[in-house]
Amino acid sequence: MECPRRGGWFDRDALRRGLLVGRDPRGQDHVVVPAIDARPAKADVRIAGAIGLSPAGVTTKVDVPAESTEEEYYQACHAARVWMQARPKTGESQFEPYLAMVQTSPTATAGSWNTRWADLTPARQAAVITAARAAANDECD
Repeated sequence: MECPRRGGWFDRDALRRGLLVGRDPRGQDHVVVPAIDARPAKADVRIAGAIGLSPAGVTTKVDVPAESTEEEYYQACHAARVWMQARPKTGESQFEPYLAMVQTSPTATAGSWNTRWADLTPARQAAVITAARAAANDECD
C-alpha cells in the first residue's frame, strides 16, 4: 500500500520495518536505511518489576543475576553486618536503612566494594542487595 508524501510515494510496510522507500519527483526509486549503532546495548533493567523500590524510594531489588565473587560477597555482607550492628537496636530490620545509606552516600562504601552505588552495574547492585539481605538475616557466614 502506498501513500502520497510531499511529491513522492512511500511504502507503508517498508516504513514499519524502519526503511524509507520512495520515489523522488523525477521518478527514481530511493531506499534510505537508518544507521544502526554497532555498539552493544547496556542491559536495561528499567522493565516493570525489574527494580523493586520501597515506599521510601530505596532500591531493594534489581532483577538480574547478582555478580560477585565469594570473597566480594563476604566483604559486602560483613561490611553491611558491621554497619547494622552499630545501629541502635529498635527491633526493626536494618536492611532498608543500610541500602538507603549505600545508595545515597556521596562516596563509595566498603559494602559496595568502594564503588559508588550509581557507578555499579545492575548485576553488582543486585549483589550488594543480596549481601545486605544476608547481613540483615545474620547469614554472612
